[in-house]
Amino acid sequence: MQKARWYASTEPLADGSIVIVGGYVNGGYINRNTPNVDPAYSEGAAEPTFEFWPGRGTPAAVMQFMITTSGLNSYAHLYLMPSGKMFAQANFSTILWDYNNNIETPLPDMPGRVIRVYPASGAVAMLPLTPGNNYSPTILFCGGSDMPESAWGNYSWPAINTWNYPASRDCQRITPEPTDGSQPVYIQDDEMLEGRTMGQFIALPDSTLLVLNGALNGTAGYATQTGETLTYGQMPFGMSLASGPVLTPAIYNPNAPPGQRWNRFGEPSAIPRLYHSTAILLPDGSVLVAGSNPNVDVNFTTTFPTTYAAERFYPPYFANIANRPVPEGLPDTLSYGGAAFQVYLPVGTYVGDPNEAAGSARVVLIRPGFSTHAMNMGQRLLQLNSSFEVSDEGNIVLHVAQAPPNPNLLTPGPVLMFVVVGGVPSVGKMVTVGTGDFGVQPVQDASFLPPSRARPSSAPSAAAANAERDRVAP
Repeated sequence: MQKARWYASTEPLADGSIVIVGGYVNGGYINRNTPNVDPAYSEGAAEPTFEFWPGRGTPAAVMQFMITTSGLNSYAHLYLMPSGKMFAQANFSTILWDYNNNIETPLPDMPGRVIRVYPASGAVAMLPLTPGNNYSPTILFCGGSDMPESAWGNYSWPAINTWNYPASRDCQRITPEPTDGSQPVYIQDDEMLEGRTMGQFIALPDSTLLVLNGALNGTAGYATQTGETLTYGQMPFGMSLASGPVLTPAIYNPNAPPGQRWNRFGEPSAIPRLYHSTAILLPDGSVLVAGSNPNVDVNFTTTFPTTYAAERFYPPYFANIANRPVPEGLPDTLSYGGAAFQVYLPVGTYVGDPNEAAGSARVVLIRPGFSTHAMNMGQRLLQLNSSFEVSDEGNIVLHVAQAPPNPNLLTPGPVLMFVVVGGVPSVGKMVTVGTGDFGVQPVQDASFLPPSRARPSSAPSAAAANAERDRVAP
């Protein structure tokens, strides 16, 4: 890289490269001095530029958004849009950014001036991209903190005792590039079941979002004092700036009616997961959860100690994991547009009525992203378009489209492919989208799919077909 960066943001681009935005030069609580007399560089401590990797042969350039959001712009939220522009959110500001020409278009401010970036660390994710929503991205923001501007302090520590300040329950969603000609607006969504700072969204194969980890009060980060507690010996939770670990996960269903989108699920963990915690989806559909260390170094004796123990969380579909489908014919690579491919679910590789199973079948691609500090950069879920055909014997063929002919929707590289039947995912297979190389990706016309064809109701059931096959087997 051209610049030294702590807590920078990254987002994959349509040619397989990544853009790298902002950061600190040396680290700290928030990215500014107090008073904030130099919002661009904070007298050499802030890095307001962006660059690309691999490099484009041009110097890192200043991004005005990093100056506008000075202080509260660490791990800014970046999402590539279908147009090729970048959605960016930090502090309470929001923009669409043409990174090729470094032109910013303002979008509405975050309602209530709730801070979602580090160290407020709200849970943020793109909702699933599906044929039903015409692959139009919507970004969901939940939790974080609405601490007043004066409370955030500076590089060294916050101005207040953050562990006494409740985290936000607020959730907002925005569609940055509406396809109906309307203007982008933030829309109030269902509140979280409890406030969370450092909550982390994980996209699950059944198209729900898991949120886990975090705390009821305070923020991410650590310090040896605050503006109100002047010595480390008086700090009630060691160096932690958060209190009240949230130990029970919750599930957000974007397709549920308003007022019914959140449900608590699972037994509480016994391990607080605060600052420096991570989570990521695994190929079997479970979630690996690890980390937590709100301390300057390794510390096993403080209130919230350094944590090396890892856990796995098993989402609700594991209650029916015996019904996991076993698809055949999954490809190794996907193109942008082009001829459809077939996935096979013979009798015995799925459970239930063939027509119902086929009608519920979805083929989804998930890029789990790269996980740090309660966020997964680059994470997104895209459902491939598909139709089905059910034979008289109950064998299912899924006709599946290639990736949409727009690399901005799902940038080239590895993804996990799941076949989901009745809400239960197969084991994910790692497949490569695009050429596997950096550069402009070939694009073809969108895949043609034949109409779906169910099995006639007079055909024998799958169970009967299985019984007949077993009867005549030698």
